[in-house]
Amino acid sequence: MSYGQMTRQISDDALVMEARRGSQRAVGDLFDRHWRAVWRASFAIARRHATAEDCAQDAFVRAFGALDGYRGPSFGAWVGRIAVNRTLNELRSDRRLAALPNDTVDPAGDMPLPDAALGRALADLTPERRAVVVLRFWLGYTPAEIAPLLDVPVGTVHSRLARALGQLREQLEVEDVERA
Repeated sequence: MSYGQMTRQISDDALVMEARRGSQRAVGDLFDRHWRAVWRASFAIARRHATAEDCAQDAFVRAFGALDGYRGPSFGAWVGRIAVNRTLNELRSDRRLAALPNDTVDPAGDMPLPDAALGRALADLTPERRAVVVLRFWLGYTPAEIAPLLDVPVGTVHSRLARALGQLREQLEVEDVERA
């Protein structure tokens, strides 16, 4: 059995234990296992490659620096939550990002991005509402899974999702009328 096959059988919790003891191989395995999902979550919210790269990298640095505080249930969800919060904080703190055009291509090529009208409507959402829409519809998380990622109650997820969908519906209907 190759090392790669063995690491797929090792749980995240076992890798975290090894990483806490200083194993760089375990750190690398955790990074390799979760990088893509963490980057995609940051990219889907920020819609900018550079911002997603910075926020995802920072999330891993923070996660590996705080492994003693990790309590489960999933390393992937934990580092994902750090990345989502880091991305939201970046969008809130750097108002210049709002003036920049969004990237329209996922370099991995496997995450469908919205058409231009939906992209403009998404950009008009608050970062918190955009995060809920992206996590729900682009990344496929359930509201119960989104709540711990954003560190909010499930009811808040439902509320943000309902308000975001109402705002998107309204904006897209207005745009359709204006084109007619």
